[in-house]
Amino acid sequence: HDALPIFEGVGLHACEYMTNGTVIILGSTAQNIGSGMTGGELFLYGDHQSNVNDEFIRLDPIHPDDEAKLRGILEDYAYETQSPLTRQILESWSLARLKFQKYLPKNVLVKRDIEMASRLKESAHQLTSGLPAANQGLARV
Repeated sequence: HDALPIFEGVGLHACEYMTNGTVIILGSTAQNIGSGMTGGELFLYGDHQSNVNDEFIRLDPIHPDDEAKLRGILEDYAYETQSPLTRQILESWSLARLKFQKYLPKNVLVKRDIEMASRLKESAHQLTSGLPAANQGLARV
C-alpha cells in the first residue's frame, strides 16, 4: 500500500496544496481545509463545511466504490492502530458512512464536467448523424 494519511484531528490549512492521493480526516478540523488543493481526494467525517476553503474544493457525491474503498482503508487503519474512534465508526458503519463527505478540487470537477459534456455531445452527434435530413433538426441536442 502507498502511504495514506488518516488523521483523527487537524489544525489550520489541512491538505493545503495537496496534489494527489487520498486523505481521511476523522476528527476535529480548523479553518482553510483544502486551500490550494489541485489533485487527490479528501474524505471528512462529520460536518466541517464551515472550515472548508470552497474557493479550491467542492463536495462530490460518495459512490458505492468510494464507500467500499473508504471502509477498507478504515478497517486496515483500525487493525494497525486499534483506534477507538475508527472502531466506533466501523461498528456503526450503516449510520456512520452517511456522515462522510468527499471533496475534490474544483479544477478536477470542472475538467470532469467538460469531458462529460464533450462525450454527451459526441454521442448526440452519432445518434443524429444517421437520421434523414428532415428529422435532424428535431433530434439535435
